[in-house]
Amino acid sequence: MIKLKDLLVENPVSTVNPPRNLGKETEYGHLNFGFHLKPVAKAVDDIYKLCRKIDIVSTDFDDRDLLKPFHHLGSWEDEKIKEPILTSVKKLDKALKSPEKNFAEPKRVIRALPGGKSFLKQFMSKFKTLSSYIKNFDKFKDQKISKVIPNTKGTEVANKKVGDYVQFTTLDYLDDITKLVTGQSGFEMNRMSDIVSDLAYKTKGNRAKVQITAKTPK
Repeated sequence: MIKLKDLLVENPVSTVNPPRNLGKETEYGHLNFGFHLKPVAKAVDDIYKLCRKIDIVSTDFDDRDLLKPFHHLGSWEDEKIKEPILTSVKKLDKALKSPEKNFAEPKRVIRALPGGKSFLKQFMSKFKTLSSYIKNFDKFKDQKISKVIPNTKGTEVANKKVGDYVQFTTLDYLDDITKLVTGQSGFEMNRMSDIVSDLAYKTKGNRAKVQITAKTPK
């Protein structure tokens, strides 16, 4: 049976119109960060679970260098990503085209990858999905409050950015994810599983919804 809550469509912004007088402050609307962050959390989790399946222990020590960047994304420890992940993708893709030439034990390497030679196709599909979600969220948080909630024009919050209302710890996690999808290097993922758990907690129920208020006009 389909539950009523499953039929409700979430929106990133809701407007209180007319604005509601709360006394010293007036309520103009709400920001729902869960609209963007729930898909981000799922996309991160999908990459994490895929990379967790890499059986790097079963491969020859000399064959592990090209697998390590992906294995680190699925690691439960804090692991530094030393090069842009797309550089790692290109290196592994090139090596898998001629496995006998590039690996000491090519069959063991292919068996170690979930999906074998199709691993990179799976990875890139999930990577592109995450990249798209992050880009959408970045566009959202860079907008002015008066743009997304027009009735705030002329108030003290009108020129604030949507991103000003995101929790700092969440921004720290998202900064690492952004570095991953924009091809940066030398950053720590702080355990992708922790990122997923943090975002899942902060987007549960009304935790991701922020009330937008400003001083009540005299």
